[in-house]
Amino acid sequence: MGKIKRNLIIRLEGLPVDLRMVEVFDADKCDWIRIITNKLDLGPTTVSAVYKDRWGIETFFRMLKQNFKIKTFVGTSANAVMIQIWTA
Repeated sequence: MGKIKRNLIIRLEGLPVDLRMVEVFDADKCDWIRIITNKLDLGPTTVSAVYKDRWGIETFFRMLKQNFKIKTFVGTSANAVMIQIWTA
């Protein structure tokens, strides 16, 4: 994604567990993004990469649901999703 600005272990009020906050620069938007995760064993660059990949997947499925009028996906396998898209 970009340059890591902060990599902190934090605790949010009301939560009894430690969390990691990674602040990373998004060159596409020219802005800093804060990512909060409970994955303390991953490095900040890995957290950033996972977030970027996940965001791409989320926007892809949102586009599918909007364009094909699919409310939910019935199956979870790749084959089940493809069948539902083809029938839509």
